[in-house]
Amino acid sequence: MEPSVWDLLKGKNRLTEMEYSVLLFAAENVSLVREMNIRELAARCYTSPATIIRLCKKLGFKGYSEFLFFLKGQQPTLHQTQTTHFEAWDDQFKMFLTNFERTNTLISEQTLAFHRLLDESQSIFLYGAGFSTFFAEYMAKKLHLLKKQAWVSSAGDSRSLFLAHIEHQDLFIAFSRSGETESVLEKAQIAKQHDIPVIAFTRATKNRLGDLASVHIPVYDDQREESKAASSYDSNLLLVMEMLLHR
Repeated sequence: MEPSVWDLLKGKNRLTEMEYSVLLFAAENVSLVREMNIRELAARCYTSPATIIRLCKKLGFKGYSEFLFFLKGQQPTLHQTQTTHFEAWDDQFKMFLTNFERTNTLISEQTLAFHRLLDESQSIFLYGAGFSTFFAEYMAKKLHLLKKQAWVSSAGDSRSLFLAHIEHQDLFIAFSRSGETESVLEKAQIAKQHDIPVIAFTRATKNRLGDLASVHIPVYDDQREESKAASSYDSNLLLVMEMLLHR
């Protein structure tokens, strides 16, 4: 019996997150996809034609045309769709948990140093650029509850405003997923020049901000920075902050 498109999903371990999401979309929308050209499918799945070509070849097809021919005889059922949705959700949930467990292992040696610096500091400056500004603001609110003075700055603030505040701080906390954001690195270097300890939250890769920091809190995440696939970084960073601040 010829395999179904759902059988192809069982080999998901050899596919990237993006390739798997394209195949899942095709499985759930057979009638729609078999009327699409490769550029239309790529646009619908927010990826590139090259990614779809790689997917087709990994699945054993010569190209996209042969994959479309295969789809002609496919018709998913409601039961199959619901089952695959659950499997995809379950896989992603397990991935998030695994990444948090890896993060927990990585930060175990840094927690004591983090708490020591926090206990010794009364006035704390927090900085993040782009989406990382949210985490700086979130931690600042948590620090207020701990009776700490917390100042938040972002890439939109002027350098002079930063300099006016930083020299009066006891601690500098920086957030950058990549650890390579120039505006964050600049502020961390200024803090170091003023003999202010730096705590850095980044993903668990070697990066300049982590190397510069007095205490580096690495958050494990297996997604590339530019990937549109689901990432555990944001949710696990929130969990890490909660655990660090509520001992």
